[in-house]
Amino acid sequence: MASKAMNRDKFFLAVRNDPVLFGGSMAQSAVDNINLFIDEFERRSLPLLTWLAAMLATTLGEVGRAFNPVREGFRQTDAEAQAYVKRNYPHYAQVYNGLMYYGRGFVQLTWLANYQKFRAEIIARFGVDIVAVPDAVLRPDIAIYILFEGMIRGVFTGKKLADYFTATITNWYFRPIINGMDKAAYHANMAQRFNAAAVASLEDAPKPPKDVVNNVTSRERNAAKGGGVGGAGTAAADGGSFDWVAVSIFVGFVVLIVVALYLAYRKRKWFAEQWSRL
Repeated sequence: MASKAMNRDKFFLAVRNDPVLFGGSMAQSAVDNINLFIDEFERRSLPLLTWLAAMLATTLGEVGRAFNPVREGFRQTDAEAQAYVKRNYPHYAQVYNGLMYYGRGFVQLTWLANYQKFRAEIIARFGVDIVAVPDAVLRPDIAIYILFEGMIRGVFTGKKLADYFTATITNWYFRPIINGMDKAAYHANMAQRFNAAAVASLEDAPKPPKDVVNNVTSRERNAAKGGGVGGAGTAAADGGSFDWVAVSIFVGFVVLIVVALYLAYRKRKWFAEQWSRL
């Protein structure tokens, strides 16, 4: 299926209008960087659109709708990111020669050992030493390379895309490639949405597929706006969001309790009045 050409106008129309993925509008950075993802996917002649969908879903979960490579906690400077990591994740806040290997890029590459895994090939391909200059992982081309290689080869956890997606197997719970089962259902949902848009964009697709999920909660919609817990690292903690259906049910339950207590009080008062008349 991936060998067929994608119509990018159709693809972007679908993902832009998906109520969970982008909710009707996309930042120019998202358009630009997703185009780079598709360029890389096509350059490599990868076999399945599900691979592209999984990588896009991973990125959305890690860095949010802007689709820009980020530092840990979405901090703007290295100093801010180091302070954030020391405060929140001291177990990997070690400093080596003044450098800290916190989460960076699209996949939030974390730990010195993981930077070292990619060091030689990044030098060979891009002429940059990411161990000496870890902020180079914020370059979109380098960030995309690390994401693709890491998920295709299983560099991050030993799990790879081919373990979850083949010509005969489709397992949307692919999150262990990055970070165990952390937010696995969220990433599965996002990947299915990206995949639906990709399939609908194929030049010979007969018609767009049905919505992946018909019931969209505000929690899903808001979760897609920001980054989630990082894959190779942590971009930002998910503070959650309001689900107004759940809130309405809770409020209704509280009202019923209040009414029941009031009626019980009135009934007790009535009995007391009757008793006093005897």
